[in-house]
Amino acid sequence: MKDDNPPLKNFLEIPYGELEEMNLKAKEDQQTQDVKELETRYRLYLQKEKMIKAVTLCFTDIEGRFHMLDYDKKYLLESSSNLTFDGSSIRGFTALHESDLRLGVDWSSIVWLPSDIFGGGKVIMFADVLNRDRDIYESDFRGQLKLYLKKLKNKENLTAFSATEIEGFLVEGAGAEQSFDEDIGFKLISTGGYYHSLPLDRLRRFIDGAAEAQRAMGFKNEKDHPEVAP
Repeated sequence: MKDDNPPLKNFLEIPYGELEEMNLKAKEDQQTQDVKELETRYRLYLQKEKMIKAVTLCFTDIEGRFHMLDYDKKYLLESSSNLTFDGSSIRGFTALHESDLRLGVDWSSIVWLPSDIFGGGKVIMFADVLNRDRDIYESDFRGQLKLYLKKLKNKENLTAFSATEIEGFLVEGAGAEQSFDEDIGFKLISTGGYYHSLPLDRLRRFIDGAAEAQRAMGFKNEKDHPEVAP
């Protein structure tokens, strides 16, 4: 029997090849276009794209931990100048009696996400952590770095470039980090060492899947391989 009922959920899902083109174009525009122009463009895009439900804003704390908040798309577009959050819950941020901080959206940092990993209907952007005076918060290291590089450019006409080197450990068992035992420790799925992974083994499949997602997000990977540690 034919099912004539439409799917209950209809969220944006973009093929990897198209994702890579979109994200690489966004990175290029980040370097060549004014932030205000990009904000106008992406605001209009989010308003028109009915299959995007949420915008993920991310920031780092004083120790470099990655934090993410999902904002309803309509709420973010209406309230982007006043996105408050409880800074006292973040290690190294404000004390409880002065907990309210704000997130300033970095519209130039938009990335479209692989829906099979992050879920459909989302885009992600970085945000600057702002204090009550709407200056860059002193414990927002990413924001402080941006300020420093801007001063470096203005004073000495120097431009700094950086790149990511993503490393980690792959442990045995789903949810292993939630059931960690200090006496037993983690069981790693491979102890082969530098460059060592066999075709289609679990480590290789994980690396391949992660690399595919990274390239789709515009990372432009140079190489993907195991490191020295197990």
